[in-house]
Amino acid sequence: MQGDTFTNFALNEIISFHREKKTLATIALTYIQNQKGYGIAIVDRNKRIKQFKEKPAGSFSKFLVNSGIYVLQRSILNYIPENRAFDFSRDLFPMLLRKKLPLHGIEIDGYWFDIGTPESYKNAKEYAQKYFTTKSNM
Repeated sequence: MQGDTFTNFALNEIISFHREKKTLATIALTYIQNQKGYGIAIVDRNKRIKQFKEKPAGSFSKFLVNSGIYVLQRSILNYIPENRAFDFSRDLFPMLLRKKLPLHGIEIDGYWFDIGTPESYKNAKEYAQKYFTTKSNM
């Protein structure tokens, strides 16, 4: 899980899906309104990822975005080179697709915020203040 994520995703649901699919890698996917700046995925009816693009130009409305939450088999380490920079979204996932290795995506519900920029952190903070204040008043 990337460190700049604020979410309530059910991690046990993602892990169960990964085990059920017997896949090499699972990406937790979600819909957000503005997809600009995020990796997008297209999955088939079996939830296998068919296309993955890391931060493509433009904004899309019908694709799921990479939440930065992954479940991986230990053997994934065999695909990661030593002594050089290697990014999961830019390098690993596209390589798995090229090699036709199992890469699945689970669409997960809940709130999710990338809090890696001051603006996105502010949005998450405003959401949390509103959400948790409303919940505590019930």
